[in-house]
Amino acid sequence: MKLTFGRSKMKIRVLYKSGNSHSQWFVKFVTQQDLSQAEWLQAEQNIRPIKLGIDNVEAIWQEDYRINLFYFLWVNTVGHLLKKY
Repeated sequence: MKLTFGRSKMKIRVLYKSGNSHSQWFVKFVTQQDLSQAEWLQAEQNIRPIKLGIDNVEAIWQEDYRINLFYFLWVNTVGHLLKKY
């Protein structure tokens, strides 16, 4: 498990029908099963796709995931104890 400061994030790779691909870190990435729509919130505000070209997407993969260190500590210590009571 990899931990990070700040928000939890995931690395997504978009594979296009042309054979090209694009990887980027996202805080939120949601898509329909048939890839007809996609919604995202990128981890870095300066780097963002202008157009995803959802009609040309072959597949979307989650390559990596980083969990917020403070969230991890909360869930495994104080948060776990509070659930019992």
